[in-house]
Amino acid sequence: MVKIVKKNDSLVRRVLWNAYNRRCFYCNEVLLFNNFLKINSGLPVSGVAREGSRRRGTHQDRSDLDVIFAISGDPSKREIYPSLVELLESTMNLQARIGSSYNAIKIQKEQLRCDLVLKTQTQFQAQINNRQYEEI
Repeated sequence: MVKIVKKNDSLVRRVLWNAYNRRCFYCNEVLLFNNFLKINSGLPVSGVAREGSRRRGTHQDRSDLDVIFAISGDPSKREIYPSLVELLESTMNLQARIGSSYNAIKIQKEQLRCDLVLKTQTQFQAQINNRQYEEI
């Protein structure tokens, strides 16, 4: 007997996530952002993690993916975001803009929408320790 399942079923997503060694389209994008931040940005990035419903496997089609990062010395978002947006657009061929509250860099590439969020090192580590974020 064949059972038909819905693609948005959280159990199905979890099984596929595990079967494919915790990799999917979105995770590969996260790895690209991780490599970009740690290698191409020229910034002393001390940590990169992912958060949002895509990480938890509970997302809907237009749901979120957040890439959280910290930089040694805790520079301000106003210092970092403008040059990071320019670098993202020129090296990764995507659309990037600073959110209206300067809280995040909004990234769009084909069907992927992502927020890139700078945290202080203390905030970043606290969220990793509380298992709210998953370090990459």
